Amino acid sequence: MRRGAPSMGSSSSSSSSSSSSPSMMTTTTTTTTTCSRFDLVAMCRYCFACLEWYLDGAKPHSEPQALFPCANEAFPLFVTWKKERRGHLELRGCIGTFSAIELGEGLREFTYRSAFRDGRFDPIEVSELPRLVCGVSVLTDFELVDDLFDWEIGVHGIRIEFPLVVVVDGEDDKDDDDDDDDDENDDD
Repeated sequence: MRRGAPSMGSSSSSSSSSSSSPSMMTTTTTTTTTCSRFDLVAMCRYCFACLEWYLDGAKPHSEPQALFPCANEAFPLFVTWKKERRGHLELRGCIGTFSAIELGEGLREFTYRSAFRDGRFDPIEVSELPRLVCGVSVLTDFELVDDLFDWEIGVHGIRIEFPLVVVVDGEDDKDDDDDDDDDENDDD
């Protein structure tokens, strides 16, 4: 395994209107408002526009369009919703994918999933919009690491993969139990 110089962007925006040991992969998780490759603020605004559109009745032919740079490029991504409460931000929903998906399509899909289908929380309601903060994480440059502890909280994210192990142990003894002579004596 080796450690690289991973890069990724995350931004927040508020609403205004094969071994037995696992392989570890890292990507940054720093929170910055700008990224050299992605307009993360525009992505968060797009997520808010999609959420507001849906909560406003999802009128046909009026769904927000992904007009930010790289909207047609595919990357793994996560959309995170937090809600301001008593001066602190509390997690309200976070869902994403490690599979590459076009950013425009993916941000729209995971905006809805994280807002309405994160099983840890009730669906977001329109009354919460003024207190919501959106975070977008675009994951890039996954790299293997040399050591289990070769990453930093607040700088890297981790992805742990365990190898698939299939165990085959010959004949299934449970099927043979059905034919035992003891079953015939159950009537006694």
